Amino acid sequence: RLPIREHGGMPYLWLVYAAGIPVSLVGVHAARLVAFQLALLAAFLVCYALGFGRRGRTALAYAAAMALLGILASPSDGWATTYFVYGATFLAWGLSASNAYRALAVYTPLVALVLWLLHVPVVSSVYGVVFSVIVGIACINAAEQRRAHSRLQQAYEQNERLAKIAERERIARDLHDVLG
Repeated sequence: RLPIREHGGMPYLWLVYAAGIPVSLVGVHAARLVAFQLALLAAFLVCYALGFGRRGRTALAYAAAMALLGILASPSDGWATTYFVYGATFLAWGLSASNAYRALAVYTPLVALVLWLLHVPVVSSVYGVVFSVIVGIACINAAEQRRAHSRLQQAYEQNERLAKIAERERIARDLHDVLG
């Protein structure tokens, strides 16, 4: 089972940000470049579907795959810095809040360095780095909220179970007293 299916339609809605990549290829006359970018986009979609909702090292592996796609695609298409943003979200959802903040603190400077070394245009580089930070922090907070909600839900269910057990015990005591 793919974890992406457990999250309803939202994971598919977030793919709207990746739509800029094929749109940026409109009017490009280099067929090899277009084919290369579309192949990377296909690889991204596979990684996204397989990696969404994963935890721990698996999440880190998919975040690294997203970063690798960004490294390969960004020099020839500035929109491809979007892959780095998706990598930041995989860090946020796949790790605990404290570990995700640490990973994001390492990830974004590395992204900036790589984009600088690859001579990616400044506007695209700023987009990739700034939105990796913003979206990464927002996703870390959302993931932590989701985890807290899950813990509260479990506590509520535990309280309900204990209340039912207590009521059954009270009824059993009453029956025992009446029969006695």
